[in-house]
Amino acid sequence: PFCAEEIEINTTKCKHCDSNLDENKSTNTASIQKETKDEKFVSVITKKCPFCAEEINADDMKCKHCDSNLDKNSVNETKKCPFCAEEIKVDDTKCKHCDSNLDTKLDVKTEESKKNSASQTTPSTMGKRKRTSTVFVCTFVVLLLFFRLFFGIFVIQPIGAIPDGVTIVYWRSGLNLPFVASADGLLEASGEGVSLLGRGIILGGLAKTIKQREIFRVGYSETLYLYSTGGKQYEK
Repeated sequence: PFCAEEIEINTTKCKHCDSNLDENKSTNTASIQKETKDEKFVSVITKKCPFCAEEINADDMKCKHCDSNLDKNSVNETKKCPFCAEEIKVDDTKCKHCDSNLDTKLDVKTEESKKNSASQTTPSTMGKRKRTSTVFVCTFVVLLLFFRLFFGIFVIQPIGAIPDGVTIVYWRSGLNLPFVASADGLLEASGEGVSLLGRGIILGGLAKTIKQREIFRVGYSETLYLYSTGGKQYEK
């Protein structure tokens, strides 16, 4: 009845497990076999450990796999590890899954350190971005002033010799010409009035100089032409 091994019916001590088989507790071989067979069909109610998910008896108060306390009150008092998200006890100071330190004071200090680091980094980063933007704007303004002072744009409206017109960007330094100029604009500024003859004289006088200083040319721009004449447009 103790180890379920076969023994003689009148034996008082089991030769397999050394158990005492007095007359009150002994049974015959047939009954022992029957009880043994019946025990094989006894189903054990089990459940999963809430900590390691291993199978344990339903009435176990402690997990035989992970040694966790399965008292009803303590089972409900669990939390997730902030580092690996596994279930741990509320009062645990170290995660049994990832070995992370869960001391509250340490977490508070860590959070404060992160906040201080963020507060120190953010102004620095913003300062760098602001300085970069300032440098970019200053550089752009300097280049714009440089172009405005030393470069010029000369517009030739469509005429017989140049039917499509042209806009020329040239090196203007040393020449007494406006930033955006045209033959009609120069005649208008002189007060002599725009005429074919005057237009020809100005183009002829400036053609060689502008050609020598030319940087590049693009198509005719009516907007720049009107800017040079103060918004007036003259016949071709």
